[in-house]
Amino acid sequence: MHPAGRAHNFASSVGKERAKQLAIAALLLLCSIVSSASAEPRADWVISQINQKNASLSATFRAEKYTLMAETMFAFFRATNYLFWADYGSSPLLATFGGPTTRVWLQGDAHCDNVSALLTNQNTVVFDLDDFDETLIADYQLDLWRMAVSILLAISENGGLPQKTQEQLIDAFASSYLNTLRSYRDNVGELITTYSVGNTPSFLSDWMVQLSEQTHLRVLKKMTTVASGKRMFDYDKQGVQQVAPSVLQAIQAAMPAYQATLTGRLRQIPGYFRIKDVAQKTKGGMGSLGVTRYFVLIEGVSASQDDDRILDIKAQSAPAGWQYMDPTIRDQLLNQIGGDHALRVVLGYRAMGYRSDEHLGSLSLQGERFFVRERTPVRSAFELSNIANPQRALPLVQQWGAVLATAHARADQDSSPLIPYELEKEVLAKVATDKQRQAFLARVRQIAFFYAKQVGEDYKAFKDWQTARAPVAAKE
Repeated sequence: MHPAGRAHNFASSVGKERAKQLAIAALLLLCSIVSSASAEPRADWVISQINQKNASLSATFRAEKYTLMAETMFAFFRATNYLFWADYGSSPLLATFGGPTTRVWLQGDAHCDNVSALLTNQNTVVFDLDDFDETLIADYQLDLWRMAVSILLAISENGGLPQKTQEQLIDAFASSYLNTLRSYRDNVGELITTYSVGNTPSFLSDWMVQLSEQTHLRVLKKMTTVASGKRMFDYDKQGVQQVAPSVLQAIQAAMPAYQATLTGRLRQIPGYFRIKDVAQKTKGGMGSLGVTRYFVLIEGVSASQDDDRILDIKAQSAPAGWQYMDPTIRDQLLNQIGGDHALRVVLGYRAMGYRSDEHLGSLSLQGERFFVRERTPVRSAFELSNIANPQRALPLVQQWGAVLATAHARADQDSSPLIPYELEKEVLAKVATDKQRQAFLARVRQIAFFYAKQVGEDYKAFKDWQTARAPVAAKE
């Protein structure tokens, strides 16, 4: 157990009945994540967790990551998924609208920036969940709650909105989630539903139209060059470097096993996976610092230099929520993946996605497990400044709710032998009446506001610690 901080009281801005509900929820929240009086203060616990989780990074990478984390509260939230899981991964609050039959494949690190424009294996641009490094099987509410928190943090980072408006947006997000699940009850609509140019708000569809004009050749021109008639990586680009011959040989040796993990037609195309060049990615986003990562240039469907493909190969380890999984489900999943967390990512991605990248697979390389996907021309997060636009905020949060619900509905018995039930039926049975629905919305709202405030306090503790240690860090 560990400390958590003060519960937030909203009674002054709501009616008596709602105030009563929120007060009860606040008490439950406090009871669920506050430790005994003998435990270390929350701020100390937060700093110790951050340092523990980043202990394997070099001093240089750790300093760079901490600098990025300190830039904004949203960046801090993204970088500390393990704090969220420690606070809520086994919370008794999950029991009200959850249980043994509401566990499903989760994104595992749900936030606004992890809903992106993606390219399906039929070259269609869709708005869907992205980044499945943290995927696992757990209660659906954990994705829902974390996404709701991220909405409030995104609003705060982009100028803010009135309190009442924020409450309405969180309600709209959670309502959209429930309504979307309801639309899939007693049918298989989730297996054929996507959010693309034809059924999204105009500001999203216009954006996706622009992205659909990007081609694979654009990716090649951005990352590679042609020398003596042969395409290779452009090592003058910052963030990539040549690999040692031993690494190249190891990747070549691992390719047949990788191809065996594929499910589509690509492995049947002769010469498609012939390696032309390999580069190591030395610079990346905040979450990738210190993680072994390679780009592999392969031949593609023909000998032409213009239809080559780039594989993005990233090392994987256990996700933040791993220790909070139901032990029986965790053991079953561990048995299915044979201890390969890259394969866990593949299974979660395929379960939650729609016509996912046919390059998805895993390989073992020099003692590490790697998740493989294509480096596509379309993989882009929507600009979060739109959340502060009064005309866009409401349809945007509703779209996020629909995307999350659709991914969850796909990822039950429709896609996984580990989940022998239909999530939509199980969730809707727990939110069957208007009273239950209002309580459900109140729970999501309470957790979102409480934890957004907690993230702010944790962020301040981290910034204060950074400031206090600055003279020491300068000497290191």
